[in-house]
Amino acid sequence: ADLCIHDAQYTVEEYREKQGWGHSTMQAAVNMCKAAEVRRLALTHHDPMRTDDDLDRLVALLRSRDLAGLEVSAATEGE
Repeated sequence: ADLCIHDAQYTVEEYREKQGWGHSTMQAAVNMCKAAEVRRLALTHHDPMRTDDDLDRLVALLRSRDLAGLEVSAATEGE
């Protein structure tokens, strides 16, 4: 696939206390896209308590890891 739009409400650390709430982690979205050889990942359904700067930091952290060519971004309204 060229693009995957995926729920990414929680970090791995946050998810430990929120399993079963019906949301995914950012890392789970990345792992699934890497396994499926997706080219681009747009993370969506962000935690409403996060600021834009928080999201930018989390996306930068993901991008600093080995993504096997996966392009990661935070989906934004109007995009």
